[in-house]
Amino acid sequence: MRITPCQAALAVAIAFNILLLLCSLLAPPCRHHPRGVPRGVPRGVPNVPRGVPNVPRGGIPDVPGGVPDVPESVPDVPESVPDITVILRDFDGPDHDVAATSRSFAGVAGVPVLVATEVSPDPPVPPAAGVTVLSLRPEPHRPPPRPELAVRTRHVALVPDGARAAPALLRRMRNVLEASSDGAVRVVAAAVGRRRRPRCLEAEVDIRAWTVRYGYAEGGSDGGSDRGNERWSDRGNDLGSDHGSDHGNEQWNYQRSDHGSDHGNDHGNDHGNEQWNDHGNEQWNDHGNEQWSDHGNDHGNEQWNDQWNDHGNDHGNDHRNDHQSDHQNNQWNDHQNDPRNDQRDEQWNDHRNDHGNDHQNDHQNNQTTDHQNDHRNDQQNDRGTDQHPDQQPAHRSALCGALDGAPLVLLLRTRDLFSLPFPLTRPVVTSLSLQASLRGWRFLLLPDAFPSASLPPPSPHSLWKTQKSLEKQHRDLLDRFGLKLEVLPDGRQRWHGCTKTTPRCFGTIRSQTPSYLLAGRWTPPCCLRALRLTARHVLAQLDAAGVRHWLEGGSLLGAVRSGDVIPWDYDVDVGFYRQDIPKCRWLAAVAATGRALEDPQGFLWEKAAEGEFFRVHFSRSNRLHVDLWPFYPRQGGVMTKDTWLGHGQDVEFPERFLVPLGAVAFAGVVAKAPNDPRAFLEFKFGPGVIENPEYPNPEVRRLAQDVGNKSSG
Repeated sequence: MRITPCQAALAVAIAFNILLLLCSLLAPPCRHHPRGVPRGVPRGVPNVPRGVPNVPRGGIPDVPGGVPDVPESVPDVPESVPDITVILRDFDGPDHDVAATSRSFAGVAGVPVLVATEVSPDPPVPPAAGVTVLSLRPEPHRPPPRPELAVRTRHVALVPDGARAAPALLRRMRNVLEASSDGAVRVVAAAVGRRRRPRCLEAEVDIRAWTVRYGYAEGGSDGGSDRGNERWSDRGNDLGSDHGSDHGNEQWNYQRSDHGSDHGNDHGNDHGNEQWNDHGNEQWNDHGNEQWSDHGNDHGNEQWNDQWNDHGNDHGNDHRNDHQSDHQNNQWNDHQNDPRNDQRDEQWNDHRNDHGNDHQNDHQNNQTTDHQNDHRNDQQNDRGTDQHPDQQPAHRSALCGALDGAPLVLLLRTRDLFSLPFPLTRPVVTSLSLQASLRGWRFLLLPDAFPSASLPPPSPHSLWKTQKSLEKQHRDLLDRFGLKLEVLPDGRQRWHGCTKTTPRCFGTIRSQTPSYLLAGRWTPPCCLRALRLTARHVLAQLDAAGVRHWLEGGSLLGAVRSGDVIPWDYDVDVGFYRQDIPKCRWLAAVAATGRALEDPQGFLWEKAAEGEFFRVHFSRSNRLHVDLWPFYPRQGGVMTKDTWLGHGQDVEFPERFLVPLGAVAFAGVVAKAPNDPRAFLEFKFGPGVIENPEYPNPEVRRLAQDVGNKSSG
């Protein structure tokens, strides 16, 4: 029978359809993936940021020398970090990145995100799955805030604004904390961004003395003391660096440092979606001109030089010629011609295919042996880290008593966080450092870092506002903790207490016992400083006028014991001859008019309301003072005065202690004193007074209650 051409074509079509049917029954089903997204990552699952150690994905082990493509048969399961709640607390101002930060961490399976704030973020955070805004502001029509009830996981990660999720690093932090054999390690920390390595510090908080002293920890984190000093003194400038220099350097350095572990699938996934989606069109158009011109030629050149030079000369030449010609030219040309979503999809889909296949072959065949070894070693180190987080090289992690203000992710157990009296007080790193110091807790600072957002540099006005906000947060924190003095690691002092323009730090003295003694504290250091300044000023004025004077009472006692004001004293006492009042113009004017007078240095001279004596105040606002007691000799050579306040040591004494006058060191100067200070003090207070210190009124509170207890109260 003759077969026509039409019949032959029909037979071929039927046979081809039967063949397709057999193939579909025998072969595994194919899945369609969006362009630019690597295999093994389902639709709708946020990308895992680049830069975390190379961990097995979907059960595929690491292979030295390169990361293989994930087979299509591997189930599309997103990376999960169970048993951790992320809390975003440190953010401020309209330039915040809370929405993107919360979405990044909420995209990690099994990680709920809480945005904890007194005032709702402005601009507001759009609703997103897994993200809850938790109000910490008490309101009369609502139950009191109980943030601990909103956390249902064993661990909490405190994340700063602008960080990006790194699931493998979160897991490692959790595993390191649980595997630590040191019970003092309660917090595991990791930096955000690569440029600003946090400083590992030691902190000693002396609640009784209202003081915190910082020091550099031995074997701490990288970076010299200059960088630490800058961070303490120029937080505003550092903030600018975070948004500016970090923006460029960290981006490329981070890509470079983790090029080995994430170069296959992760590079297309993370670099394409995170870097380009976060940057958007503004990043490389508006901000591109600004960023690269502002940071100068060094910034641009060093980034490319660092990126390619670190991979080796061969990689920098061969790979740059092959890869950069294709990748960079296609990337920039396509991006400039069409900076929209289609461009990004095509760009990074092509980049993933070329970069994941061609580059992998070139990367293994054309690179030098050195780069291959580095590439394999990085992968093996990362894999070993993720499998055995507690076996990290000791020299790479740092055990710290406190951390400075660099952006950090802090992970700790939920019960530990909410056992603190101030669990979510800002700034979080400083707050936890101070509270940890009082409890003997330690921070374990890991060498790894979370990616940070690539944000445009803030405007000068925005930078100024942010700096002022951070300074206010810091002041409010120390005021809340009752700390008046910070001694920084380089020895500089930062004062947070009273000044000439503010009231003194305590109220009226009752029963010779200031309120701070009742709380187990001593005189605030700012008050002691003001007392020293006032005492030196008054003694100089009396000396210059030729007024015969001497240290009295507790002030003389402090001078003999330590050459300074007694640590719990609240004033300075000076006796003088009443007949010398006319010699000092300030005393003479006050005695004649009865009105207070302010001298050119801002000290206020007045007649005391309690009796016949004078007071010199630190300022009109700050009533820390020196009491001037006018004595005169009565019959028998006994010194007396007209006003007695009922203190046990307030008694008449022989004039022979003053003829002639002696001298003692006091508050940084040499002050006039009785010629036999010990005999004078024992005459007034009793034997052994110098060797046996005691509070002014032991019936109210005794020194033994507080000595040796720096955290008393």
